[in-house]
Amino acid sequence: GGYTLTLNGYISTSNSATVSAPVNLGSPGTFNVAAGQTLTVSGLISGTNGNSLAINGPGTVSLTGQNNSGPSDGMAGAVTVNAGTLSLNSGGSTYGTLGNVAGITVGSGAILSLQGNNAISGSAGAACNITVNSGTVTNNGGSQTLGLLTLNGGTLAGTGTFNLAGDVFVNANAVISVQTVSPASAKSFNVV
Repeated sequence: GGYTLTLNGYISTSNSATVSAPVNLGSPGTFNVAAGQTLTVSGLISGTNGNSLAINGPGTVSLTGQNNSGPSDGMAGAVTVNAGTLSLNSGGSTYGTLGNVAGITVGSGAILSLQGNNAISGSAGAACNITVNSGTVTNNGGSQTLGLLTLNGGTLAGTGTFNLAGDVFVNANAVISVQTVSPASAKSFNVV
């Protein structure tokens, strides 16, 4: 029961706000949040492969929806954090806050903050591919599994564990400062 918010465009807020309904991306969506403010979305975000999500900051977007229903539920498009902070709090759900996502790109100066365990999963439950373009990915105490990891500068940091299920490419000066990095066997670490 209940309602679903279909987003065909953007949500822009100058003050902290909460969206408690599930959000369906009817077209590519954008979240704009003023500096020092937080937009919290507690409903699961869903959408088709072509419907991406952009986080334009400069404030914080906090996603707390829990995907426990299936690896193909959730949004299927890509996520780009252009500015500000995208905080994902999975609450330990099976397929994370952003399940079935095509990949996440973190732009220069932007932050992807992962809370809890299994905050993200990629297409059909596979490990999510992450590209960092001089931004920061932080793991705040949980266990996160990443697919292909590309560091074009930027920082991988935190007190939790990053399980690397894909290859790692470091294409510019980058900082890896995490408590535990656990690469799977037969994966490569490439520094260019």
